[in-house]
Parts: sequence; C-alpha cells; structure tokens
Amino acid sequence: MVQNKFFKRKRSSITLKEIMDLTRSDISCGFDDIDTINIEHKILDVKPLSDGTKNDISFFTNAKYIEKFKNSKAGFCFSIEKYADKAPKTMVVLVNTNPHYAYSQVLKELYTIPLFDVNPEISEKAYIDKTANIGKNCEIQAGVYIGANVKIGDNCKVCANAVINHDSELGNECFVGGNATLSYVHIGDRAIIHNGAAIGQCGFGFAHNLGFNHKIPQIGTVKIGHDVEIGANTCIDRGAFDTTIIGDNCKIDNLVQIAHGVQLGKGCFLAGCAGIAGSAKLGNFVQVGGNTGITGHITIGDGSQIAGQSGVVKDLPPMSVVGGYPAIPLKTWQRMTLTLNQLTNNKKKK
Repeated sequence: MVQNKFFKRKRSSITLKEIMDLTRSDISCGFDDIDTINIEHKILDVKPLSDGTKNDISFFTNAKYIEKFKNSKAGFCFSIEKYADKAPKTMVVLVNTNPHYAYSQVLKELYTIPLFDVNPEISEKAYIDKTANIGKNCEIQAGVYIGANVKIGDNCKVCANAVINHDSELGNECFVGGNATLSYVHIGDRAIIHNGAAIGQCGFGFAHNLGFNHKIPQIGTVKIGHDVEIGANTCIDRGAFDTTIIGDNCKIDNLVQIAHGVQLGKGCFLAGCAGIAGSAKLGNFVQVGGNTGITGHITIGDGSQIAGQSGVVKDLPPMSVVGGYPAIPLKTWQRMTLTLNQLTNNKKKK
C-alpha cells in the first residue's frame, strides 16, 4: 500500500463487517457469489472509481459516471439500490441511502488530517495580552497575536500569524488558520476558519454629502454558531448597528463576501465567490451556487436553492429553486436560455 505523505493513517485497514456496521449498509443481492463474501475481508484504502483496486472501496451516485462505475476495478463500492445491478461482477456493492456520507465515514475512520491535530503548546513567538483567557490544551503557533480580553475555549488551534483581537471569543475545539483575522466576533464550538479569512472588519457603509462620501462608523458585531466552516480568504463584515449572524452548521466556501448585517439561518451552503449584500436574510438550509450575487435587504426562504452565477434581486419564498439574472424559477430560465440559443442558431443559418 502506497502511503500518502500528506495525511496520516489512523489504521492500515478496516474489515467489511466494520464498514457495514459503521455505515449501516447492506451487501447487494446482485453479487454473483454473495454467499462466498468474507465479511472479515480487509479493505485497505478509499479510492475514486477509476483508481480503485480489489482491496479498495469507492462510491457511486451520479449517473454521469456510470461507465466508470461499470468498468471500475474497485473491489467494493457504496451506491444506492437502483445502480447495484450495473456494477461489475467482481465488485461488492454496499447499498446505502446516502453513499457519499457513508464513504466519508470510512475516510474518517482510516485517515486524519494533521492540520487539524492539536499539539498543546503556546509558542514563545506568539503575543498574548495579559487580559486574554486561553483554555486548556490549546496550540498557539508562532506569530499569533491575541489581543486584550480575547477568550479562547479548550482544545483550540490557532495557526501562524493569525490575529484575534477586539474582545473576540472562540468556543471549544476551534481551528483558526494561518493569517486569519478575527475582530468583534463571538464564535461557537468546533468552528473551522481557514487561512486568510477576515471576520469582523468594517462593513461598506458611507453617507454622501456635498460631493464627498463620508464613512459611517460600523458599531455592530459578528455572531457565528456551532460547527461552522469558513473558507480561505472569505470576508464577513461586522454589522453597522446590529449583528451579522452565521447560523449553526453553515458551510461557507473560499472567497465569499458576506456584508454587514447579513443573517444566515442554520445549515446554509455558500459556494466560492458568492457575494451577499448588506442586511439580506437567508433562512435555514439555503444553498447558494458559486459566483452568485444577492442584493441587500431581501429575504430568501428556508430550503431555497440558487444556481451558480445567478443574481437575486427580490425576496424568494421558501423552497424556491432559481437561476439566471435576475433570478427566476430555474426551469423557466433554462427554457428561456434554450429558446434564445435556438433563435440565434436559426438566424445564423439564414
């Protein structure tokens, strides 16, 4: 087995029985020799369909990759019931209602990411104000600046050159990446803040008077819930008067801009380069595609889905599925795009 030099193995193998118990998966009845399957068989690694060998496990859910599934050499694969009979006869299919999640559980069982491991130590090259409160078993790396009245919970890791100041608070088991900057923010437990993220800086607020744009003091804060992940170089501005809020379990990609006073409900997903203007409110479990723009002071209902590169300029009711600019129901936008292409092609032929 080839070792990956970047990521540590927790263990060298996992048995088929352990995987079935861990993921609550069943063996597909379509396998030719199902009675001969050894549930104590050791699986050595997790691999993509195209790279898997007889002792590896993969996953398949997207019909776009059906040919890779049919031709895969992986000995084991998570999938849903409807694809089980499409598998090669040499593959054991582990039927699961959520194959992607099952696959991730096995990854976590076999691997650890050293970046997130906490090695309790405070570097002599870190600056920690005497009024700051650092919890138990924390790792504070060289070049870190922790300002007055900052509170950091237990088992946290703050990487090189990060800055945490202006009375900010971190919960337990948080990770703050290198060069991240946190100000005027309260963060819950188990947050992951990636490299270069900036949280709590001034919002974009100006008042025009007699030909000059005067800066408006931004006197709000930022509140981030539990189990939130914030991508590299993402910016979250503090509120102008109220609080910018990121709900529990939100996952925010790299290079996202969240302006002052924005509120995200629970479990929202924002893909890279999305931008949300000031005071917009997103409900619970809203999904925002990459490079999407959302105008300020609007409300997007729970469970809405916004396609990538869209522009949302008005309120959306719950469970909306929209795309385009201005964003309209996705199927309507797709039909309009198809019709426009057809008209353009017909004109060219004439």
